[in-house]
Amino acid sequence: MAQQFLSGQLGVVKAGSATLHVKSWEFTADAKTEDTTNTGDYVVVRGQVYESHVLTTIGGKGNFKADFDVLSPFALVSPSINIGASVALKLYLDASKYVDIPKASITSVPIVSEVKGKISYQCDFLVNGIFTMPV
Repeated sequence: MAQQFLSGQLGVVKAGSATLHVKSWEFTADAKTEDTTNTGDYVVVRGQVYESHVLTTIGGKGNFKADFDVLSPFALVSPSINIGASVALKLYLDASKYVDIPKASITSVPIVSEVKGKISYQCDFLVNGIFTMPV
């Protein structure tokens, strides 16, 4: 039997009391830096080494696609996904490793509705606080 690859295809978005199951996602962890080329940054632990930059803020951004079927018997609560909404995300690499984002802000919300009741959310988000990368 052929192996089924699921990396990047699993995830959960919690928006209020609603849960969306992610169909696909993208996440970029990034770090803001401050240029110290002119002044140098004296680092004692490295024995008088001047660095070209220092990290100031760790952050992240990304997007996800999730479906919500209003006709499903399991669709008890419609998701409240709006610009500026705060959501929690778990973006899985495999069954046990995932990017954990306790708080993210939705920055764009393209919504596509199909005739049969399935609604697709394709949202961009910005991490608002800490996040944990899989080990």
